[in-house]
Amino acid sequence: MATFAYQSFESSSSKTHDARAIFQRMFTQKANKLATDESVEALIAPVNPAMPSEIYEGPAKKAKVEPLDQGITPTIAFLQAHIGQMFRNGYSNLGVGLSAFVCGELDVQGTDFDPMRAFPNLDAHSSAADKNCQCFTAFVRKEQAGTTKPLVSGPSYYVLEISGMTVAFVHVPNAICKSSEDASTFYSGIHAAVTQHKASGIDIVIGDTNQQQSDFTRNCLNGLKNGTFANAMSGSSVSPVDNHAYTAKGTNSGGDKMYDVCVYNTERVALDQIAYLSQSATGNTVTDHMGMMVKAHAL
Repeated sequence: MATFAYQSFESSSSKTHDARAIFQRMFTQKANKLATDESVEALIAPVNPAMPSEIYEGPAKKAKVEPLDQGITPTIAFLQAHIGQMFRNGYSNLGVGLSAFVCGELDVQGTDFDPMRAFPNLDAHSSAADKNCQCFTAFVRKEQAGTTKPLVSGPSYYVLEISGMTVAFVHVPNAICKSSEDASTFYSGIHAAVTQHKASGIDIVIGDTNQQQSDFTRNCLNGLKNGTFANAMSGSSVSPVDNHAYTAKGTNSGGDKMYDVCVYNTERVALDQIAYLSQSATGNTVTDHMGMMVKAHAL
């Protein structure tokens, strides 16, 4: 059994991978406006941003999500604190410490991210691409390095082996997300890359799928004829565990589209639990999409 998480951090298509590329972009501002307009309150647990996977005891503090201060200099401080909240909420809500937190649209090999490459208790693995929006960074707890490791990557996907499961973290490009043919080709390419690395196939897909219908990703994966895939969660609403009594109709910046989902191969793995984290885990909005935390085990 293992727990892991994914969240996209809105970035530009710039080839300069720095804090400015992910700082207060348009859809992040939209997510912040939605949260402040609806008076969303964050449940902020005690964490140490310098040691994100170190779990501290103590109750969460309730605080309203703050409007973005667009006059400040681009910084990674809020992002670091947000990562700490993901690890803490993973432990608190899933009962087991996260093996890995994979961040989409983030390349910590870029400038400004030295502190995030040097977390004492985490290994930072990056899947770099020319464009920021196609990059990934996986933060793996050092004690899980033997059972959680990168397998293969390409533009807009990063595959990790986690406790015997092949987990594909994705950020499906907007250019192909509406076409079942193009999306199926995208997933077929991931499957081919996985099998070339001697894995049996994709066990779990998790991430920002940009899907337009609830079964779109599931149907694309079933079309690969490599198992029977199911949605990890049904329903048309989501309640982030780090918000006080708040429910949205979707995981995107407008709170109306279920883009961020998990789909799993029922013939090879079982999903034990799934939970969502908001865009404003610390009361400061750092991205446009909610994140997901999953507990699963191989059959």
